[in-house]
Amino acid sequence: MGLMDFFRSTIGKWFRFGRKRKPQEVYNWPTDVHTGPSQQGSGNQIQVSAAQQIDRTQSLEKLQKGFEELITQLRNINEHLDKQIVHHEDLTGRINDGFGRFNQTLEKLDAGTTEQTDTIKHMSEILTAEGKYIKALMTRQTRRTAWMLVTFVILCVLIVLTTVFTIIYLK
Repeated sequence: MGLMDFFRSTIGKWFRFGRKRKPQEVYNWPTDVHTGPSQQGSGNQIQVSAAQQIDRTQSLEKLQKGFEELITQLRNINEHLDKQIVHHEDLTGRINDGFGRFNQTLEKLDAGTTEQTDTIKHMSEILTAEGKYIKALMTRQTRRTAWMLVTFVILCVLIVLTTVFTIIYLK
């Protein structure tokens, strides 16, 4: 039952919401009220019958009941809003935790990327240095090989010349 239905069912009965009103429904005058002079009192007194008192007490009871229902519904609404606030705070906390972890992950990723960049730069420097070292080593090896070749050629030429001179001399 919604709030408007509640108002229509309780307060609307008194003011006749939702339909065309007739004058006798708007002003529900009791028919048994005597406005004439009283039999016991002076001419200015009005007698009120028991039916009007009953209607008044019933109206007050209905009004009290309506207010109690309204208070109950307002309490239910407040409880629901309290639950929604707790749920919202929980959800906000979870979202903040998620963003915090996301930020930490991004920071770790940034640190990891920076570390990887530094490692790659270091490896590049090492490879460049090793390339230079290998080039110098190859150049030295090439010189040694060339000197050995020259040495062997000279040695071979000497051996051949020695052999030729030995043969010539021995003859």
